[in-house]
Amino acid sequence: MKGRGKKGFTLIELLVVLALMAVLAAIGFNLDGWETKFRAESDMKRAYSDLMNARQTAATQKRMVFVQMTNNGYTVYADTDPAPDGDGQLETGPGQDTKLTKLCETFGSGVQIENPVNISISPDGLLSPAASIYFQSQSAPQLNCLALTPTDISMGLWNSTKNDCDIK
Repeated sequence: MKGRGKKGFTLIELLVVLALMAVLAAIGFNLDGWETKFRAESDMKRAYSDLMNARQTAATQKRMVFVQMTNNGYTVYADTDPAPDGDGQLETGPGQDTKLTKLCETFGSGVQIENPVNISISPDGLLSPAASIYFQSQSAPQLNCLALTPTDISMGLWNSTKNDCDIK
């Protein structure tokens, strides 16, 4: 309580403010780790979605689609060179196969693809080669890999013992 004519804060008021600041700081540190984990998992889910869309594009347009992966992202191309149906070979560069810009991604959240692989998708929607793609991150997301088979794309958690993706 404040005495008559005295200005300032009591010790209890100061302690309450310090306690609230400590709680807010603890929540802030916890959210930072959560945000990193969210970004890593989000990058992997976006890659899953883009691979599914690339597969759909191949089937609906009845042409080969290629996914060129690097350690920090991927680019998707439709086989359009030579016109009109392409030749089944990936040819990058001006005037060659069409880059599908809506299906391209560069990771900016500390995620790297440990084992990049180039994927071909046939006009029937079949993927080649069968592979497991590990999205390596310093955080520990609940999903961090993709398992590719000719007929399926699945999300999972990387098993370092088997060096493979355990489908969830």
